[in-house]
Amino acid sequence: MLGLLIKMECPSKNIIFNMKPKVPKKPVSTVHQQRLPLFCKKTKFETIFGNIELSKELSQTHKDILDAMATCSIKKGKTLEGRMFIVFDIREVLKFLGHKKITHHKWLSQKLDDMMSTIIKLQYTKNDRIYKIHSNIINKFGYSEKFKKENIKEGTFGEGCYYVVVFSEEFTKLYEHDTVIYLDKQTIKAIVDVSSDFVKSVIRFCMSHQQCNMKLEDIMYYLGYENISERHKQRLKAEILKYKNYLEENFNIIVKQEKNQITIFYKSNLSVFLPE
Repeated sequence: MLGLLIKMECPSKNIIFNMKPKVPKKPVSTVHQQRLPLFCKKTKFETIFGNIELSKELSQTHKDILDAMATCSIKKGKTLEGRMFIVFDIREVLKFLGHKKITHHKWLSQKLDDMMSTIIKLQYTKNDRIYKIHSNIINKFGYSEKFKKENIKEGTFGEGCYYVVVFSEEFTKLYEHDTVIYLDKQTIKAIVDVSSDFVKSVIRFCMSHQQCNMKLEDIMYYLGYENISERHKQRLKAEILKYKNYLEENFNIIVKQEKNQITIFYKSNLSVFLPE
């Protein structure tokens, strides 16, 4: 039980994951995506912040969990130390992720442990000096004594409390200053329901741009699939072709094949909003 979390103030003005764009006639968002490729095959990449290296790979399953937590949250905001936090019901998150056993808390805890133990190494230059920062993604997580459910029977696992995940200050800064893409709940669910990690990463890549007209192999390179065998490459292409109709119907992503070359076309729709 995280008794420490009850001391955190939760100012409603600092909602991060559910920010509503101050632009008329734009969709109300439930979660935002990142252009920063933290959840793909790459562990090293360059950004506007500097060079970033992860201590291990994180998968699209980890990104699904973050999206599900944000979508199913009962409260989101910032701590006084500037860290993002999300409060949610574990059962609702597992249900959103399609788990048949919504009491499978151990699986979720293990995935959160992955993100807590993954170190982000950031190296950047400022005023001709080189700075290096090592940080994790998640700072802490657990049941909160402050956020409790109503009408809970005695002996309930977690004593009827909601779950809280607090992110590190450094990850919060990366997340806030990266490209923000607002998606609705239906779109998030359509991504989560895809069984292929590769297809999910392509979807999220496309939706982090206003429009896309790229060869699939170029997208694969960006996502960290550059050093794979020809057989592996063909298998990934087959996965994209398998989801061809699904991608067009749910995300407006068009897959075209000419001989052995696949091109991906995308133009953002009403369920996606990239602020200017």
